[in-house]
Amino acid sequence: MNEKGLPWKRAFTTIVLITLFIIPLIVRDQYYQHLIILTGLSIITTLSLNLILTTGQLSIAQAAFMGIGAYSSALLVMKTGISFWLALPISGAIAGAVGVLIGLPTLKMRGVYFAIATFAFGELVRMIFTNWVSLFGGVGGILNIPAPNPIPFPGGDLHFQTKGSFYYLVLFVMLVTIYINYRLLSSRIGMAFHALAEAELLAEQSGIPVMKYKLLAFLIGSFFTGLSGCLYAHYSHYIAPGFFSFWESVHFIIMAVIGGVGTLGGPIIGAVFLTLLPELIRATKEYEMVIYASALIAVLLFLPKGLMSMLRSSKNII
Repeated sequence: MNEKGLPWKRAFTTIVLITLFIIPLIVRDQYYQHLIILTGLSIITTLSLNLILTTGQLSIAQAAFMGIGAYSSALLVMKTGISFWLALPISGAIAGAVGVLIGLPTLKMRGVYFAIATFAFGELVRMIFTNWVSLFGGVGGILNIPAPNPIPFPGGDLHFQTKGSFYYLVLFVMLVTIYINYRLLSSRIGMAFHALAEAELLAEQSGIPVMKYKLLAFLIGSFFTGLSGCLYAHYSHYIAPGFFSFWESVHFIIMAVIGGVGTLGGPIIGAVFLTLLPELIRATKEYEMVIYASALIAVLLFLPKGLMSMLRSSKNII
């Protein structure tokens, strides 16, 4: 961005941050607070997927990594008794480690072959959650997952029993995810990611270590998706295999594509748009799915590069 646009960008960012921090003070309705928390979790997961999509790889396993993070944290806290604050990074690390193990053989594939491989992995993970009843609880899942441990302060402990307090935890992880994505996409690494998507063979011939960058995107994307799953488990207090299905992975892909793959703001806009849209059109009842599908088709037809392209053409603010 040129120097002229920097003050506007900084002012916009400041306004957005202030708004994010005062949302629980403005929105008092429990249902809308719940919706905002789900939006934050969707943003974390969609941004994580966006890193993988930016390299040109279509992963259909994002819900599986979210499930790995969710089940890992729930079992660590409930079976071993460790603190949520330790289980949070460990669950992300487990998801990231699994991502590397799966990525090493599958990232050598391209196009539809990689997509099918990740789809198969996602279904395998779901079947393990379903059939290993003694560990994962089977179809019924895991109940009574505790809330995060209180944080002690001199004036009193900070609890996470309410939606308002949990919102700030999700907000913190979301902002960290946005910052990491920003740093990556605006660096030489981000340029390499885009080069892989545009012309992988040419990038390889130019000396770019293709496998290294693909694996890096998959590792980071899996790690932050695992964090999202951990937060979801301790927020909802209940998880089951059906929460992490193939269709959930597709939903995250649609969010990224509708917003604009390869950009920082695109996945954020897509996650907000597709989380809130069903609520806005719920009053239409039997026409709800028709309006929802029509909105998606309209975006794909008139904004093939996503909703982010519309903002960029009007105001260069993100």
